[in-house]
Amino acid sequence: MRGAVALIVGGGLLLGGTLPVQALALAKSAGPPGTPGMTAPAGTRTVVYDGYEVSVPASWPVYRLDSEPQQCVRYDTHAVYLGAPSANQDCPAWLIGRTETVSILPAATDGPSATTLRFTSSAGTLAQSRGVVMQDSSDHVLQLTPPAGKSVTVTATYGSDLPLAERVLASLRTAPAGTPWTPATSAALLTPGPAASVAAMARMPAVSAAGLPQATQGTLKVSPSLPGPPAPWPAQGAPSPARVRHRATPVFGFDTCAVPSQAALRQWRRRFAVVAVYIGGVNAACYDGNLSASWVHRAVRLGWSMLPTYVGPQAPCYGYGMRIGPGAAAREGRAAAEDAAWHAWRLGLPAGSPIYYDMEAYGYRSWSCTAAVIAFLGAWTREINARGYTSGVYSSMSACISDLQWTAMARRPSYRPPQALWYAQWDGRYELNDGRLRWPWYQRSKQYRGPHNLTVGGITMNIDTDFVDGPTAR
Repeated sequence: MRGAVALIVGGGLLLGGTLPVQALALAKSAGPPGTPGMTAPAGTRTVVYDGYEVSVPASWPVYRLDSEPQQCVRYDTHAVYLGAPSANQDCPAWLIGRTETVSILPAATDGPSATTLRFTSSAGTLAQSRGVVMQDSSDHVLQLTPPAGKSVTVTATYGSDLPLAERVLASLRTAPAGTPWTPATSAALLTPGPAASVAAMARMPAVSAAGLPQATQGTLKVSPSLPGPPAPWPAQGAPSPARVRHRATPVFGFDTCAVPSQAALRQWRRRFAVVAVYIGGVNAACYDGNLSASWVHRAVRLGWSMLPTYVGPQAPCYGYGMRIGPGAAAREGRAAAEDAAWHAWRLGLPAGSPIYYDMEAYGYRSWSCTAAVIAFLGAWTREINARGYTSGVYSSMSACISDLQWTAMARRPSYRPPQALWYAQWDGRYELNDGRLRWPWYQRSKQYRGPHNLTVGGITMNIDTDFVDGPTAR
């Protein structure tokens, strides 16, 4: 079922029958809302913001975004974010992966992916606030919208530990009157220095959820109170896109983790013509509050083209994050493509636009790992084409690009190659004449320099730089 479905615990008009699912509820030890003198269970801390408090694992740092306006809201490491994120976050370009986090935002602020979340199911409701908890299972997001008149929206992301995210949301309650807000943690904990690496982040110890409230069994009732998409999501898109058109001259582009603000786009248009945009996926690591159909429309009016990018499951031999199941690679590839096409459609990207799958470099390689990646991406290409879009793949020249090239040369009958490649080769050379590639130049784009800071028009971002001759969206 597509669109938003609200599920409400307790009495009321029954619409569509009752569903026995794992519902969120306060643990008995938490007490009723606003009970004075409550203490956090062992192994947790209580975080207070704007009249609410929530219990989180004690090791999670807390960031007050009103006092740290450029703090990156990132989903690859455990954290609590309080307040409205800046339109110009200071995010490292290399982030990838999604784990358990919680954000408490003013109700007037768009939550993460507010215009592009694909709520298809519900985790239940919070009995103490009657707020509805919705789930986007493709992007691993839970979002609590309290009743009208309440001052906050609460969003939780999750990786492989959905129960932990549910328990964190289940602990939300009204704070006793006069309870001071929780101060910020030093941003140094979340802003790695130049020597930091993705691998170092992957070695972070697991977080214990000891003491957090346990979810309880409940009965949910369906309510049609939340809006769905602006128009019915088509079961199939337009026919498969035609042959990719040749760009007259390659142009320069950049990619960064967080979607840039319109102010940044206006200034950076002096130097670049293409910007990569992360439109969704279970391993997308940054808050994308800037992203919407209107953002896309305004970017095009400023003269930008885009590389729409989807960050879904990674290779089975990748080091961390959500990974492809080798026995379900084709099915997961189709599901990722269908979800990516939905995001592209919701953002107003026209039929024929490319959607690039971000398959990060996988170091240890075996035939079973390569076979899963190829099966996944072959199914991705078929489904993306069936939905009316152009299939692209981003990866390292030494990893997935090499495997795609080998498979294409082997002419395997069940394999369908992507129509565009965007390859990472950080040699500092903006050229596309790599003799190892069989794809035509007009199907190629190259990321020729890795993460670095660049300032244009007084606005600094951490970016990768690209030389683009392949298909773009606009």
